[in-house]
Amino acid sequence: MILAIHLGPSPHWQASDGSAGVGLAVPDAARTGRIVAIAPGEAVALHFVVLPDLAPAQTLAAARLLAADVAGGSLEGTHVAIGARLADGTRPLALVAAAVMRGWLADLAAAGLAVDALVPEPLLLPLPEGDAIAAHLTPTRWVLRGAGLATAAEPDLARLLVGERPLIAADAPLPWRREPIDKRQDPLPPPCGEGDSRSPQGGGRGQAVALPLPIDLRQGEFARVRRWRAQAARLRRLGWLAAASLAVFVAGEAAATWRASVAADRAALELADAARAALPRGSVITAPRADVAARLAALGGGSGFAGATAALEAALETEPRAAIVELAWSPAAGLVATIAAPPATAATLTAAVQRPGLAVRTGPVRSGSDGAPLFDLMIAGSPAP
Repeated sequence: MILAIHLGPSPHWQASDGSAGVGLAVPDAARTGRIVAIAPGEAVALHFVVLPDLAPAQTLAAARLLAADVAGGSLEGTHVAIGARLADGTRPLALVAAAVMRGWLADLAAAGLAVDALVPEPLLLPLPEGDAIAAHLTPTRWVLRGAGLATAAEPDLARLLVGERPLIAADAPLPWRREPIDKRQDPLPPPCGEGDSRSPQGGGRGQAVALPLPIDLRQGEFARVRRWRAQAARLRRLGWLAAASLAVFVAGEAAATWRASVAADRAALELADAARAALPRGSVITAPRADVAARLAALGGGSGFAGATAALEAALETEPRAAIVELAWSPAAGLVATIAAPPATAATLTAAVQRPGLAVRTGPVRSGSDGAPLFDLMIAGSPAP
C-alpha cells in the first residue's frame, strides 16, 4: 500500500488500492504502508544542477551555494534540498519557503500523518526523451516535466514556458506505477502514454510499484527523526554476541586462575627444595621458611647477627683508619669485633655503631703481635626496625 497526500489549498489523498478522499482525514486502512506527501509545484522552485559526488553534508553546503546563485540573493527563510542524480547527470535543486514547509508538516502532524517523504509534484511525472514535455493538464493548471523544466502554473503562463516544445499528455503525478500481471503479454506502455487504461485513476490491472523518488524535501532541519527499532533477528545476534563475549571473558579468567595456581605450586616446590638443601639430611619439612629460620637461629645467625654486622660495616666506612682483625658471634654475647685502630677512634666507632635496640661497648686497648693497638667492640641485641 502506498498513500499519496496532495498538499496545497485543497488537500486530498489517494491510495494505491484505488481509494481516495478529500482533506487529510485518512482512514486507518489506508495508512498501512508508505506515506508520500506531494508538494504543489507552484510552491517549489526547481532547478537542475551538476554536482560532483560529495559527502552528504558537503553536498548540501554546495547546493546552498548554487541556490544562492540561482536565487540571486539571500537564502534567509528559504529551505534548500538536493536530489539524486538523474539520467542526464544533473540533480534537482529545490527551493521552498521554510514557513511553507513548517505549515505543511504541522498540518500533516495534526492529522496524525507521519510521512516518509515530501516530493515536489512535477518530479513525479515521467521524463520524456528529447525536448518533449510531459504535461498533466487541467482547466486551471498545468503540471510540466521536461529536460531542464519542472513546474506547475496556470495555463497561460505554462504555454509561455513550453514555447514550441512538443507536449505529451501524462496522468496525474503519483509516487507509483502499475506493474502488469504478465509482462510478456501486457508490457508497460511508454511512461508518458496518453489514455493509459492501467493508470491509478482507471484502476487497471497489476499492483502498485513505488517509483524511486528523485528528491525528498525533508532534509536539513526538516529531516525526519527515525527511531531505531530492534529487530528480532538483530536482537538474537546481539544476544549470541553477548554470550560469546561472556564465554571468552570467563574462559580468560579461568585460564589466568589456572596459570596462577600452577605458578604458586611451582614456587612452593622450589621453596621446599631450597629448604631441603639448607637443612640437615633427613629433616622433616613442614613449613620451609619457619624450618630454615629455626635452623639459622640454632646456628647463631638471624636478624641479630645481620643487624650488628650491618651497623659495624656502616661505622667502619666513617673511620678509614680502623680495620677488623677478628670477628666472633654467639647468641648470648652477640657480635665481638677485634678492631685495629688508634685508641682515639674507639669512642668514635662506638657512637657510629650505636642504634636503637643495640648495646655497644668497647674493651680495653691492648697491643697486637705487631705492636699495633687493638680493642674489642662488642655489639649485642638487634636494631629496631
